[in-house]
Amino acid sequence: MVGAATRSRLKGLWLRLASLAVGGALSSALLCGLVAGYLGYCRSTGTDARLLRPYPALCRLLADEDYLALRRLVTAEGPDTFATVWDSTDAIMLSRAEFVPTEMYGHAKFRYRPGLRYLDAELWTGVDRQRLSALDAPEIRAAVERCRVFRRIAIETDDLGFKKTAFPREAGAPVILFVGDSFTEGLDVASPDTFVSLFGGRLRAAGLPGVPVNAGVNGYGPLEECWTVEHFATQLGARVVVANLFPNDVQADFPAVVAGARVPEALWGEMFGYLDRLADFCQAKGLALLVAAIPAREQLSLTPGESPFDRRVAAWCRARGLPFLSPLAVFRAQGAGTVYFPSDPHLSEAGHSIYAQFLFERSLPLLRRALQ
Repeated sequence: MVGAATRSRLKGLWLRLASLAVGGALSSALLCGLVAGYLGYCRSTGTDARLLRPYPALCRLLADEDYLALRRLVTAEGPDTFATVWDSTDAIMLSRAEFVPTEMYGHAKFRYRPGLRYLDAELWTGVDRQRLSALDAPEIRAAVERCRVFRRIAIETDDLGFKKTAFPREAGAPVILFVGDSFTEGLDVASPDTFVSLFGGRLRAAGLPGVPVNAGVNGYGPLEECWTVEHFATQLGARVVVANLFPNDVQADFPAVVAGARVPEALWGEMFGYLDRLADFCQAKGLALLVAAIPAREQLSLTPGESPFDRRVAAWCRARGLPFLSPLAVFRAQGAGTVYFPSDPHLSEAGHSIYAQFLFERSLPLLRRALQ
């Protein structure tokens, strides 16, 4: 028989185990409640759940099922893709449904399809905000509707595959041709709110003739921009070309470029080779060429902020006798939170407005000479 002392010890042990179990359950419930409350706050305010990012397994567990279903639709490999290079050095596969394979100077490149309509949306993934872009289709729209959406716009391209502005081309009207990458295209920004379209509004307000054409394409660099000018400037009746550069024009890893990491000299030579070709073409055709360097968000917090990319492009412009513009000081005065999207490296609607004003004011003497 079990003695009284033994029974007492066993009872004490069971009580301690029960206490631990209850305490553990309560702690787990409290932790789950805190995580749920934190995620609910982040989801409602559009704030990334940064406290959870160090735990990838937990992030996967908390992923929003509606977002995952949409992503599967968007990222499903299409029946017809082709290989190309993105942001000067990144290999990528693109869909022929959205892009036209185009040979440029012997390289397999790409252009947007004419008459394209696609959706751009910023969505809640379960732990943060992410942007998705897809061709407009009923199943995509339905999947987006099921998600927590922070921003959604529809983008259209014109008959040449350029992103539309608020100013359709007019026969005989002089054109200001803007070339660049996703910053010029205006990723995540509706057509009327891009700096290209806003620039056109400032032209009208100043009584200057001219139609802005947005030939910016996500993933482009000086090679594609030079090809675009050579193939379309004369056809469009352009008088001014505005080349908007970004640090990934020399190497895809733009934060490394901004930070001063060593970039192979061959890549600098390739970039400036196409810029030389662009400048030569504009000079031969009597086109005014303006070169601007859009700063990365990281530059706003650096001292002095001017990156090796800016310095080398500025030096090239001086050697070629071309105007060089950098909105770095203007962007810094406004603050990164105003100029850029909170969860994306691109310019926000406010950033586009600020840049449009900067470009127009700095280029006004050149515009008056070229357009009148």
